[in-house]
Amino acid sequence: MINSFGVLAYRIPSTATDVSGTAPDFINNQQVSTSGSIWKTGADYFWPDDGDKLSFFAYAPFGNNDVTVASASSTGTPSITYTANTDVTKQPDLMVAKTLNQTRNTTSIAAGVDMSFYHALTAITFSVGKDMVPGVFKSIAIKGVITTATYNLSTNAWNTINGTSTGDISITLNGTTGIVIDGTADVALTSGTSTMMMIPQTFSSGSTAYIEAVFNNGNGDKTLTASLAGTTWNSGTSTIYKLSTSSVNTMTLGTISYPSSWGGTVAPISSFNSGEAVGIYVVDQNNNIKNSNVRAAYNGSSWILDNNILFSPQYKYFAYYPYKSSQTSSVTAAATTADAFFTNLISGWSVTANQNTTSDFKENDLQVAMGTISSTASSITFDMAHKMGLAVITLGTKSVPTTRTYTGGNSTFSDSSDKTIVTASSNFSGNQPLLYNNKYYYIAKAGSGTTFNSITADNDAWSAPLSATISSGSYSALTATNTSRTFYKFIANFNYTGAVQSFTIPLYGTSKLEVWGAQGGSTGISASYTGGLGGYSYGNTFFSKDKNVYIYVGGAGVGATDMYQSLTGGYNGGGNVTGNNSVNHYTSSGGGATHIANIPGLLSTLNSNRSAIFIVAGGGGGARDQINLEPASRHGNGGSGGGLSGGGECGGTQTTGYSFGLGQSVIGDSAGGAGWYGGYSGSGGSIYVGYGSGGSGYIDGVTNGGTSDGIRTGNGYARITFVSAN
Repeated sequence: MINSFGVLAYRIPSTATDVSGTAPDFINNQQVSTSGSIWKTGADYFWPDDGDKLSFFAYAPFGNNDVTVASASSTGTPSITYTANTDVTKQPDLMVAKTLNQTRNTTSIAAGVDMSFYHALTAITFSVGKDMVPGVFKSIAIKGVITTATYNLSTNAWNTINGTSTGDISITLNGTTGIVIDGTADVALTSGTSTMMMIPQTFSSGSTAYIEAVFNNGNGDKTLTASLAGTTWNSGTSTIYKLSTSSVNTMTLGTISYPSSWGGTVAPISSFNSGEAVGIYVVDQNNNIKNSNVRAAYNGSSWILDNNILFSPQYKYFAYYPYKSSQTSSVTAAATTADAFFTNLISGWSVTANQNTTSDFKENDLQVAMGTISSTASSITFDMAHKMGLAVITLGTKSVPTTRTYTGGNSTFSDSSDKTIVTASSNFSGNQPLLYNNKYYYIAKAGSGTTFNSITADNDAWSAPLSATISSGSYSALTATNTSRTFYKFIANFNYTGAVQSFTIPLYGTSKLEVWGAQGGSTGISASYTGGLGGYSYGNTFFSKDKNVYIYVGGAGVGATDMYQSLTGGYNGGGNVTGNNSVNHYTSSGGGATHIANIPGLLSTLNSNRSAIFIVAGGGGGARDQINLEPASRHGNGGSGGGLSGGGECGGTQTTGYSFGLGQSVIGDSAGGAGWYGGYSGSGGSIYVGYGSGGSGYIDGVTNGGTSDGIRTGNGYARITFVSAN
């Protein structure tokens, strides 16, 4: 409210347009105050009667030591100089007014002069919002600003170029006590008489002027600054500087430490990697959640917050790992420990069964911590702690004979003297742990029973499951054992017995199958003729443990020792010979095939179950001799057993022959050898040769197979050799 003001009046001719060259000699800096209902000077002044005009310039307050008016001898533009008092409470609200080119005549002489005042300074105040961290603001200062300048009453403009001086203006808040902020409500730091009345000015981009505040956050005074560069103070305006949380955030997010151990054991993971993140919660001194689940990501050297959080020594800070944007478990704001704060998150945490990769393992490793504020209140650190349990599984080992050799079946065997170390199976069933340094690690739900086992289809399957109930942050060491494995690999040999031989596969894995067909019968009177040698076939197949297979080892054909003999073909399909008194031949029966199948039955009986057959080696055809003068082409060695095709003129092939699984029987000549398809007798094929042809082999029931003809003498043979567990 204006109680009085100073006035200057310039008298100029009626033809003048402004007060240039004129001094305020009509009225010079006289006080105007109220007298009743009117404003008037102490002395009376009278209007000119010669047509001259009067221009009036006014300012308030009058008589203030910080407001200086130009002298009465100054001509031209009227001005005043203002200096901001360093005592803010004594700074005036400078107001100005002007009314130009006024005249009066006898009829209007009683009319007053209207003066409309407006503010010439900029009013500066400070406040804080309810998002401010708690503490005490002690003082505020504006430094390096213009504190003295001249105001042109005619142009209504401040001259901030010439005749100025700069300085600092400061104010202590609430005496020496300061103003307490609790972060729950908006608070004005200055107002009324503590408002700073400053000269309007523009701060260039390179200006060094700034605002300074002293704030105590509970751990000592902090001096905070904010630049005024690039801003403007305008006349007649109020500028409120609202101090935000960011302006007082001298604390930073410091180290987030990975747990140093897991109950004292070595673990696969011992540090955070770049890109991993935690979620942070902030709770104020009144147990209000100020920030919730703010993501902080590690960049390899420091932690970067996705959004700003409020920092204060009076606040509580909690963190959890791994960060989940969908984290909706309620927290306990009044808690004073991380376990209590995150109790619902911990109790509701679920672990996944599959943890056999590093990323899957980490996703289950719930960690929590309550922040620790440094002694200088400059940073907040978190020492994370595991909240799940850790199972550490060692696979037990033992020494077993390297090779077990079976003969004719499972009941007769011998073990080698050399040993091999075998290890309990690493093929887990159900819960899948992470392999690290030859041990297996699994994060288990704390306080809940967790079971581990191997698959059963494994040569080193565990003797029994492993179970453990592990407390939070602890570990349990478990050892898996296998007591059932008694040898490392096996070989099973099968000689000719004239009967089926069965074998139960003792190990899971790939085995090599080898079969040799039997030789056809040999004979000789005028010369020595040999029955066709049996074929050889080999190949691999995968067997499950306890799989039963059936081995039929072919018997050798029989050679005649006299004419007219009837001869039985070799076991498993060798062709028979029926004696004929009308011919003078020395004949031979055919050799039997050797095969392995997953169902019992002589080869010839499996025509409708060919898919059950793994492998076949063909038997050789019978040799033939004679004492009369028949052509030499009608006596000779028997055709060899196959091979993809049997030897001789009319050997079996993969698709044709005498018959599936049988060599051709004959009267008075030599018979064919057995095979996938048996060979023809000496007189049964398209060409009459006298000696029998060999049967074909078969390897389509195995992988990586091969077959050769003419390999085996005498009876057939078979072998099964363990190759590998896969």
